[in-house]
Amino acid sequence: MKNKLCKQYISQIKSFFPIVSKKERKYINNISNSVNEYCEDNPKATLNEIYDVFGSPQETINSYMLANADDISSYFKKVNIAKWFKRISILLMATIIVLTSALLLHMYKDYKVFEDETMFFNEIKIE
Repeated sequence: MKNKLCKQYISQIKSFFPIVSKKERKYINNISNSVNEYCEDNPKATLNEIYDVFGSPQETINSYMLANADDISSYFKKVNIAKWFKRISILLMATIIVLTSALLLHMYKDYKVFEDETMFFNEIKIE
């Protein structure tokens, strides 16, 4: 039960980060260690108690952003780059799917034409 609550709290924190770089992973590991220690010391702790001790996930992320206010512009540049990368990847996959579908349709039509022509040119031997 305690492990489940700790994992739930950490996953909530992770969900607030749009991208997770090396600094964010280090921050999440530090919080994870602290939360796990707290859960081991207090096995009957509830999620609300964890919120009281460590703060809600939003408060935790806000404090992280305030502590790293100097690097916030570079972080948002990374977020924008990741956003454009996702968009381009989706566009590229959609293009590949459409082109592959068109190629398969063309190959199927050629197959049908070939199948019809082979029936037309069948030879009958009369003995």
